[in-house]
Amino acid sequence: MCIEVYLEVFRIIRALYPRAQIAVQTSTLQRDADDEKLIRDFAALDVDVRMDDENEENATRDVIHALTEMATADILFVSHSTFPYVAGLLNPNCVINTYQLGLTLDSWLDYSASDDRGSKGGGGRNQTALTRYLQDCVGKERALRQPHLSCARRR
Repeated sequence: MCIEVYLEVFRIIRALYPRAQIAVQTSTLQRDADDEKLIRDFAALDVDVRMDDENEENATRDVIHALTEMATADILFVSHSTFPYVAGLLNPNCVINTYQLGLTLDSWLDYSASDDRGSKGGGGRNQTALTRYLQDCVGKERALRQPHLSCARRR
């Protein structure tokens, strides 16, 4: 997925919920120039980048912790990977889906297509529909506390 989609969604969430805790769980970042720029872009939006531990002893713990965080996030951004998709199935809150399996639950926002049909479950990357979905889903009571967004990035 184009990283611009991540940044687009994070900017909208940051504008709506300035104090939100935003985390990206990844196992794919390398220490090359492209990923260093990506980390700087995320840092500019106050996004916490969490990289998987390469130590095998910690791997199971990391996976369970990441799945738990994603399954309980107030807002879950599902990327192109089965791992966050499964977390989305477990998550009762706001789920933004970009995973192009064609399997989006009715309560999710399908943000996978590049057209302008974006509405709840309808497909398309429409920023107005995303904003409306988040406002409706998070609601005023939950917006008063700090929503937690979790996202997994896999290549």
